[in-house]
Amino acid sequence: MKRRPPQWYQFDAWVWIGAGVGIVIAFALFCGVQLLVNGTKFFFDFTGAEKTPLSDIISMTATAIGGLAIGGVAVMQYRKHKWAEYQAKMDEDSRTGERLGKAIEHLGHGKPGAEDDLHIRLGAIYEFSNLVEDSPRNKENVVKILTAFIKSYQVVEEQELPQDVKAAAATLSQFVRKIIEGTARERREEDNSTKYCLKPQRCVFEATKVLSGFAIEENGIFHNEFVPWSGIRAKCLDLGFIELRGADLSNANLKGTSLAFAQLEGVTFSFAHLEGADFRYALFSKDTSFYTAHIDSNTRFDPGVRMKYFGVEEPEHLEDEE
Repeated sequence: MKRRPPQWYQFDAWVWIGAGVGIVIAFALFCGVQLLVNGTKFFFDFTGAEKTPLSDIISMTATAIGGLAIGGVAVMQYRKHKWAEYQAKMDEDSRTGERLGKAIEHLGHGKPGAEDDLHIRLGAIYEFSNLVEDSPRNKENVVKILTAFIKSYQVVEEQELPQDVKAAAATLSQFVRKIIEGTARERREEDNSTKYCLKPQRCVFEATKVLSGFAIEENGIFHNEFVPWSGIRAKCLDLGFIELRGADLSNANLKGTSLAFAQLEGVTFSFAHLEGADFRYALFSKDTSFYTAHIDSNTRFDPGVRMKYFGVEEPEHLEDEE
């Protein structure tokens, strides 16, 4: 049911305070004008020599009342406008909530990978994409929903993923990419040693963990076609403890990014920008490739890792000495 906008007697205290201030300002402006026009004759003279004409008192009172009326109308119109905006937002949130609830209901028709009601689940996944596009604020909720849906399916090696799980994984990977790139923060140009690393939402880590489960080892090579990390811009992010097994991070911008304790077995960093990145305590494997990756003296590795992959010793860092 649509609520009525507030009436004048329902205004908050600040509205009445504002109206009072408006009266004072109107009275002060009137006094100033009268003082400039009539000089000291305007003010009351209690000596009895001369007093303010009654017409001036009436005009002053009328001015104050008119100022109050104009100010009141303006306040009421502003309040009505803000209430209309609030009502429109509430209606939009209500419609979005109904769409989200219906999509969740449709996604629950049958188990992931089942042939029954497959078209209903696919329609729900595509509706999630449209919903996030119309209401980006629900992106995190949709990521959690799709993550839970995919986690309920047991991945079997050397078995092709069912159509609904594959569609959910592809949609989820797009959302994860957008969240990570939207969370990334550039380091300050004037001070290369200062970084602002922001940690993405918890749902991103859960989602990447689930998606990395699709990286099935085949003939010693990891494959991960569902996480489009290639070319991602995650500069100055805190991706510590993230699972990226088998991900393709070619051409990714990971400058200043913390990947400490990350699971990077089989990850490809070809042509990736890793200047200032922190790889200490990260897990690598023989399939991890740093071929043609860009590093500098600020790129941090555990002892021996830089020599193994790049043929150079780990440089000394001032903070390590401290």
